[in-house]
Amino acid sequence: MRDASFTLQALFNLGHLSETEGYLRWIERLLSEHGAARMQIMYGLRGEENLPEEELSHLDGYKGSRPVRIGNEAAKQRQLDIYGELLDSALKLSRYVGKVDSEIWPFLRGICNHVVDHWKDRDSGIWEVRGGPFLLCTFWLVDNLIALGRLDEAETFIRRIEGTANGLGLFSEEYDVVWKEALGNFPQAFTHIGYINSAVALRKAKEKGVEPEKEMPGLNILLADRIVLNDGESRYDIPPKEIAVNLKDSMNVLRGAFFDTAKGRVAYERMRRSEAYGQYLEMSYTLKKMALNFQKSRQEQIAFWINLYNVIVIHGVIELGIRDSVKEIRNFFRRVQYQIHDGMVAWLRGRLIITGPDGQAVLISLSISLPS
Repeated sequence: MRDASFTLQALFNLGHLSETEGYLRWIERLLSEHGAARMQIMYGLRGEENLPEEELSHLDGYKGSRPVRIGNEAAKQRQLDIYGELLDSALKLSRYVGKVDSEIWPFLRGICNHVVDHWKDRDSGIWEVRGGPFLLCTFWLVDNLIALGRLDEAETFIRRIEGTANGLGLFSEEYDVVWKEALGNFPQAFTHIGYINSAVALRKAKEKGVEPEKEMPGLNILLADRIVLNDGESRYDIPPKEIAVNLKDSMNVLRGAFFDTAKGRVAYERMRRSEAYGQYLEMSYTLKKMALNFQKSRQEQIAFWINLYNVIVIHGVIELGIRDSVKEIRNFFRRVQYQIHDGMVAWLRGRLIITGPDGQAVLISLSISLPS
């Protein structure tokens, strides 16, 4: 449970939000069956509760290390920290979407009530230790250095730990600094999670230290009747039905990467100079090559236009330097447009407007009632 929660924190920091929500839903189903008191610290990949530990005496590990085990007897341990990790995942998701889903509240309340009654009980701690130092601890040191503003020291530690990875960039659980050898489980998810979170935290700390001035769009854009956001050429060759989904996924990565936890908002104004935004921008250019007749069903049409609506609004917010409200730009929805093939796409009073090369406009309601 702890490993999964930490993994999701790393994925969340990289903008993968659906995994966090899916994990919480899975835990919710688990608690509805057994309750918080019976929650185990680990389960099998298929949700198995019984994970008996067995030694395989006929096998050796790396360099003859023994014993080789399957299963894990720690599955029956009590480790009270797992409840905190679950709630931390829920908190991160709620800060991002602005609320906690009402359906998840009873499950979160059940966890809190259980912890209130049992937080002083003796438990087994978090390590399940059979011996050895952990590389993850060094990344926790890095996180603390970042929090103290000692960014140069933090980066030095990160570079040193990177030197313990193998040729594929994979980390072990532990590292022997004398023999300069990887030890323990390999590859170890915990170490990679720490690496991702520390690298993201260091990058955000550096960006915060040198806050870019707000870039104002030029007068030619502010005064234009229409603002075509994807006016450029792309190197990408993406199948038409995947374009809108890829744009949305790319935008979600951006929103996750630039979420300001302290302020509880996405810092759109800081995205524009990022490499990830440059990649998104170039991807949006592929829309110019896409014909509008690729959708085979009504469901495909609905999914495509909803995805496109979401990304075009956020794209406009980033490109025009909007901080608080689209009202900062006159007639935002009418003027912000994407070029698709030979036509233009924009929104007016809640309706999607597609203008073909002949200048004829077709209105499509976003409610959604699309033409057959």
